Amino acid sequence: MQLALRRFLLPGFLFGIIFTLTGQSGIQFTEGTWDEVRSKALEENKMIFMDVYTTWCGPCKRMSQNVFTDPQVGVFFNQHFINYQIDAERGEGIGLSNQYQIGAYPTMLFVDYNGQLIHKMTGYRPSEPFLDEAMSVADPQHVPEIAQKYKEDLSYQRMLLQQEKEKQKAELARQRHQARLERLEREKQEREAKLRQKAPAKTIKAAEASEAGIKLDIEA
Repeated sequence: MQLALRRFLLPGFLFGIIFTLTGQSGIQFTEGTWDEVRSKALEENKMIFMDVYTTWCGPCKRMSQNVFTDPQVGVFFNQHFINYQIDAERGEGIGLSNQYQIGAYPTMLFVDYNGQLIHKMTGYRPSEPFLDEAMSVADPQHVPEIAQKYKEDLSYQRMLLQQEKEKQKAELARQRHQARLERLEREKQEREAKLRQKAPAKTIKAAEASEAGIKLDIEA
């Protein structure tokens, strides 16, 4: 594992110096459309790392605040991947979430320039296991070694249990959010129905008043 770390991180040492000098740290996410990101991945011969989030997801916010900003994580990801973020409930994110069957947040995907899924991660990850798992994607021969390391790590087991709890909380938050949207839509439809019901009554009263006015004019 140490050899793998040196092989991956030593070439990225210069990247760390550059980020320090420029004041940048953490993962640098690419702006643009999905097609533009895929084209960039093809040109640079890199995989795409895609962070799929929602605005109401707590673990998503913690990943952005605590993990994606980690300088060591940034050095590795900026060197090996084209990094991209999408909101699962807006724009292209809706279609991409359906395409990759996203059911929990955050979900982090590793795909090639053709959009072929290579690896999927779900839930919050602290920096070290997050980086190790990304390394296993970049160099698959180290997957068994990394898996054994965390199989024996009790703190990692506790983390997995915590992730499961957070996944359940995120799903509950999603359901509540969806229920709220559905309730707001029902209330809107009810208001519109009431307006439609009142409109004909007002029209009839106006017509009756108009007719009564005409009669009065005639009698006069």
